[in-house]
Amino acid sequence: MQFGKKTCTNCGMSYDEMSKSCPYCNKEDPDNSRWEKFDRVLWMSPARELALFLIGFLGFYLISFVISFIVVYYVSSTGGDVNGIATSERINMALNVATYALTFAILGVTLYKYRKDIFKSFSHKDVYLKGLGWCGVLIAFSLVYSLLISLVWETEGNTNQVSIEGLTAVYPWSSLLLFGIVAPLVEEATYRVGLFTFCKRINRWAAYLITAIVFSLIHFDFSCFTSGDTEFIINELINLPSYIVAALVFSYAYEKSGYACSSFAHMLNNIISVVIIIIEVYLF
Repeated sequence: MQFGKKTCTNCGMSYDEMSKSCPYCNKEDPDNSRWEKFDRVLWMSPARELALFLIGFLGFYLISFVISFIVVYYVSSTGGDVNGIATSERINMALNVATYALTFAILGVTLYKYRKDIFKSFSHKDVYLKGLGWCGVLIAFSLVYSLLISLVWETEGNTNQVSIEGLTAVYPWSSLLLFGIVAPLVEEATYRVGLFTFCKRINRWAAYLITAIVFSLIHFDFSCFTSGDTEFIINELINLPSYIVAALVFSYAYEKSGYACSSFAHMLNNIISVVIIIIEVYLF
């Protein structure tokens, strides 16, 4: 396990053994064997890595719940139609913007200490070419998988995809910014820098497995099991492998090339998806 401490030979203070230098006197660790193979992985303290995951995962849903509660309370107190909130694209978009904005801000504060390392990761020119390549891998998989599925089942996409399509149709440019750029940055900080890095301290393969499961399930609508709608259940299950593969690809991109690479691949993938929706809605 890589949760141990090491003692600085310069100042004598103890600190996380995965750190490249002493946080107290900035003396570099002469033994870099622990991280030299994954020098672009953003190693932080285990507590901060776990905090990133909890903020982006539990915090995201808590923020969404609180904002939704405030909206419902306001609408009901002013005599508005509470039942119409769930079907209002305007309110759903505002809820998404507020939730992602607050989560992004809190994650930014949590990562502030490592801002130089994050910005530096985007300065590596190779991350963009590699990110483009990993995005191409995902697109190729999606095309092949969709073709194979279409031979046995006609799917309309899962709840997550349908929701994004609905919002994009009404707010195309806001969706491009929110789902194409902000959401990937938030999710990569949460599930790669946070969850994957934390789990990697225990076991590399466990990190891939756990991250893939969690990432895919946040895009899964569990209400399908209580709906009694067989088609609803099948649609959700059929789309699950796409998110699992995406999680594995993004985790590998992060492990080998850093946060910038996985974020760029994630953004490209989402931007292409949103642009396709915009083209279908406004040109066809």
